[in-house]
Amino acid sequence: MKKTLPILFVVVAVLILARGLMPKHADSLFPVKSFSEIPVLEGGRYKPLDSVARTSMLLFRSKQTALNAAGEKIPAVQWLMQLTLQPNTASDYPIFLINHEDVKELIAAKDLNQKFFSYGEIVPHVQKIQEQVQTIPQESALQDAAQRETLKLFNNLILYQRLAFSFRAPVLQDTVEGEYLAFMGSLRAAASKISEGGEVAPDDSVMGKVSSYMRTFGNLSDERSIKFVPTKPGTGHWLNLSESLMGSLQMGQLPKMTILYAQLADTYGAGNVDQFEATLSDIHAGYSAVAADFPSRKVYAESVVNGIQPFALAMALYVWVFIGIMVAWLLLDDRMLKWVFWIALVAFLLHTSGLMARMVIQGRPPVTNLYSSAIFVGWGAVALGMILERIFRNGIGAAVSSIIGFMTLIIANHLMASGDTMEMMRAVLDSNFWLATHVVTVSMGYSSTYLAGFLAILYFILGIATPKLDSNLKKSLVRMVYGIVCFSLFFSFIGTVLGGIWADQSWGRFWGWDPKENGALMIVIWNALVLHAKRGGVVRSTGFMNLAIFGNVITSWSWFGTNMLGVGLHSYGFMSSAFFWLMLFCASQVLIMLIGGYFPRSKWRSKSA
Repeated sequence: MKKTLPILFVVVAVLILARGLMPKHADSLFPVKSFSEIPVLEGGRYKPLDSVARTSMLLFRSKQTALNAAGEKIPAVQWLMQLTLQPNTASDYPIFLINHEDVKELIAAKDLNQKFFSYGEIVPHVQKIQEQVQTIPQESALQDAAQRETLKLFNNLILYQRLAFSFRAPVLQDTVEGEYLAFMGSLRAAASKISEGGEVAPDDSVMGKVSSYMRTFGNLSDERSIKFVPTKPGTGHWLNLSESLMGSLQMGQLPKMTILYAQLADTYGAGNVDQFEATLSDIHAGYSAVAADFPSRKVYAESVVNGIQPFALAMALYVWVFIGIMVAWLLLDDRMLKWVFWIALVAFLLHTSGLMARMVIQGRPPVTNLYSSAIFVGWGAVALGMILERIFRNGIGAAVSSIIGFMTLIIANHLMASGDTMEMMRAVLDSNFWLATHVVTVSMGYSSTYLAGFLAILYFILGIATPKLDSNLKKSLVRMVYGIVCFSLFFSFIGTVLGGIWADQSWGRFWGWDPKENGALMIVIWNALVLHAKRGGVVRSTGFMNLAIFGNVITSWSWFGTNMLGVGLHSYGFMSSAFFWLMLFCASQVLIMLIGGYFPRSKWRSKSA
């Protein structure tokens, strides 16, 4: 049994890896993958349609997959293809997540236990939703749960409509291309009448058609719409559907890409797979011809990363690594610990590859927003933990790495629900130098403080619940925590000073007692206090570990809590769900401190501790 366990552990890890890397095929006759790789300009950056679909679905149902009319999971981009090319056929897909009963009653839901609703079920009640939205306070802190969900639903409905008519207008003719050509014909007829007679009567049928078309196409205009029509090569300027149609007044003809997308919608509606593939090839060829106008390699790289999902895969392996360590400790199997280390290394490499891919795609340092900070903080803690594991080879470093890696990736996964995680930078953050120095350095301070705190938690778990914490392991853990706190103090202090210099350049003052600045200072002071207390003999092992655990509370408040206060230059808005979990985490850390400090030593299973 002891000999076969490591083999089974590795086999399961390989299966997890293989399943994650296996291509996800859509259940469709049409080439969904090729459609997903189409480059567009949306949200201020170039991205593949797959990213547009995934981001939209995260906003709609907090998942990266959609549901078809039968309630079956399908790739988000397959839903987007249906929505953009044949909008009417996608209206019965239950993709809108609604949890609050008041919102369900607002849309007259027949079953209050139902979670997902289709556009067709909601659209008859749009006027009631809009009237309700007008009564909601603008400040998020003054909104209750029902109001927040109503506002979110209203915004999602607007996004849905914008996506539905991204590539085709709500046409009246049999074909989209025919409608566009009829529009151009009306323009030419109107121009001809004007040139011949000088004036045209207001009730003229030709001018009436032109006015009708212009109202229809003009109503599609929205700066946030997907831009898919490149203009003159070298300008880097792209147009959305409305801009391309209305711009044809000046150009005298429709852009070729607009016609191609009209043909794509027509062949999709007709079920002509061969012609659809041929049109899709022409579209890709059109983008290849203007590749100098957008970062085509980065768009393709983003499509590949979307397919692999390295962070989700790393998260699954982190869980398996932790299970492996628990089994190895239970059976006192050093051979299995070696294999656990290598699987943990694979998970770390996946974590690293995802982080590096984001840096390449964005052309930025690793931390640009709250989502990427969660990715990087976890990565830093795992990197330090793997170094500890390589030095001590006792499973402690790998165990703590897997816990922190999993927890931070879970946090990042929930932060994804707010939209595009590679959105345009805020003006004050638009500096690669300060992002690479201040932000990264402070984030390393977060990583190391968390690592010290979780090592301290493991100290109490091993001491109270297992006989494993002998005097040698106790000394090793104390040395680990002491060294990591020293590392954290250095990076936190340097990062805080660099932040002050950046603030002086951006806002004209080095220090303003902003909540985020105070939080960074608290981490520096706390780490210094922990080291002085240990070095000066004020606390011994138990007290030292308790102080390290409280560092988790201070770091969490500095990292997340200060963002939700609603004041200061670093405030990103109050999030009720995040606030609850933050308070729960802080309470759990205090509870662990109380148990570690006051649990009778005679009851510890590790007597030598």
